[in-house]
Amino acid sequence: DGTGTLTLKSDPFQVSGPPASLALYTGANVGAVANASFAEAPRVQVLDLSGAEVHAISGRASVRLITSTNASVSGTPVLSGVTSLPLSLGAASFADLSVESAGNYSLVFSVPNGSNVFEISLQLDIVPGTPELLTLHDYPSSVRAGAVISSASRPPRVLVTDAFGNVVPVATA
Repeated sequence: DGTGTLTLKSDPFQVSGPPASLALYTGANVGAVANASFAEAPRVQVLDLSGAEVHAISGRASVRLITSTNASVSGTPVLSGVTSLPLSLGAASFADLSVESAGNYSLVFSVPNGSNVFEISLQLDIVPGTPELLTLHDYPSSVRAGAVISSASRPPRVLVTDAFGNVVPVATA
């Protein structure tokens, strides 16, 4: 009569769609101290359209540093550490990254997949390290012995810096 029940059995299998995006896991601490490895290693994971992790993808994940447009960073900041890693189960953890110059940055993580490139960015604040040096700024190049430095010129300043020249904004001496 066609009203019977049909039961099918199979081995377990996983359903996942094609890679569609990149997720970034950083934990709670997104800042770091100048020239020190980040407190928590950023980890990227490839996801499918439903948000499930895609483990069956190979290739490399990379990261690059971009200076924020409102940052007052002198020189060219350098991202140190391993900046390109092979994916393992669709993920990569960047455990030894550091930036020497204090400032506001973006880390841009990318994973190429065929003609697509998945990217995700992280805003990052690098703060100066431990106060180590007193540096004298804005002093005149020459003054005759016994002469008073004119009040019209900018008075000399003493800045407290870390070992890498980053000004420590609040320091007690």
